[in-house]
Order: sequence, then structure tokens, then C-alpha cells
Amino acid sequence: MIVGCSAYTYRTKENLFLDPKTDVAILKALYVHPEWARKGVGRLLLRACEDGARERGFRKMEFAATFAGKEFYLREGYEVLRDGEGEELRDERDLGEGEKLVLVRMGKDLV
Repeated sequence: MIVGCSAYTYRTKENLFLDPKTDVAILKALYVHPEWARKGVGRLLLRACEDGARERGFRKMEFAATFAGKEFYLREGYEVLRDGEGEELRDERDLGEGEKLVLVRMGKDLV
């Protein structure tokens, strides 16, 4: 049984390398099977992504989190990214048939 998976990227959508001096690593996915929730799997996977980004020289990691995952990431030291007026930065994904998934932008210094 696969109990979880995670991935981060250090490349752009055009498959170019991001510059760790000026860009941030992007957490692309983190999933834990519900039967394995709250057993440390998510933390282990997140640390592996952070360590990989650090090894490549990245000083920060960012991503768009679901509201269900927001509290987990806050406990792991991530902060909600805000605009100039202090409002949470959010992304929306169109799920079709008028449904949207609202995500909150989060980030963490890795140094």
C-alpha cells in the first residue's frame, strides 16, 4: 500500500531551471492516505522536499495549499502569503461544472 507521496520542483513550466538565488522552490504535491493521517508521514514527506530544495541552494519554498491542509502547514512553520493590503493570496482552480477549488498561498524560509 502506498501511504503517501510528495513532490517539489525547481523548474519552470517551460522546463527551465529556477535560480535558487532569486527564485523559490515550489511544493507541487503532498498526499497522505487517510488511514495514515496523523502518524508523521506528511511531516516526513514535507521534510524530504525541504531538504532536497535546500541541497539545491533554495532559501524558500512556496505553494498553494487547500484549506484542509492549511493548519498542518502552519504547524510546520509555513506562513500565509499576503498582498500589500494584508489580504491572503489565493489561487482558484476550475474543477468544471461551475465548481472551483480555492487554495491559499503559503511559504517558508528554508534557512
